[in-house]
Amino acid sequence: MERNGRLIARSEGGPYNPRFAGAPGVAGARIHGHPTTFQRTVTPETSPPGRRVRDSATDMAHIVLPGHANVHGSVLGGTVMHWIDMAAAVVANRHSRRPVVTAAIDDMAFLAPILVGELAMIRARITLVDRSSMEVRVEVDSENLLTGERRHTGTAYLTFAAIDAVTRRPVAVPPLLLESDEERAEHALGLERRRLRLERRRAREAADRAAGVR
Repeated sequence: MERNGRLIARSEGGPYNPRFAGAPGVAGARIHGHPTTFQRTVTPETSPPGRRVRDSATDMAHIVLPGHANVHGSVLGGTVMHWIDMAAAVVANRHSRRPVVTAAIDDMAFLAPILVGELAMIRARITLVDRSSMEVRVEVDSENLLTGERRHTGTAYLTFAAIDAVTRRPVAVPPLLLESDEERAEHALGLERRRLRLERRRAREAADRAAGVR
């Protein structure tokens, strides 16, 4: 749908499924720093106005200190994932203006180490919006502060759900206003990633049923 010359994007699908939170390799359903439980029914309410990708875009930078490092002198993978989760959560918060929970993290590959004394640069942008969920792309780069050399060290896609602060039920989030060809292309890829995530979830649920797991 177009409004005022902008493409308004919201994928058509069911509400957020909290079973994502129990899957292997998932960051766990939580409000940042606090465990939470919530119902899967999306609270009915008037759809909030759309927001642009740039309205929630977030950039963070961290100098890698010895306390962040492993025995090889490079930042711990878990520390990088924490920084990624925090940056993506800020994006989801800014877009929804609601409490958010981490639902899933797609494959995360560490392409290059970030050494002690280097700068870890985290760039997070929203890519896809569903009824109550949001996908966020996070890119990680390193910078040698003495030489200026930069390297791309990883990319991750995270899914968040917005919830009501009182009921803990998923709530509707604003649609995404796509303003550029790059944003529209990323959104199209996001729809395919969402389809694959749902396929994996259905396969997991079928395997759980076959194994007698509830």
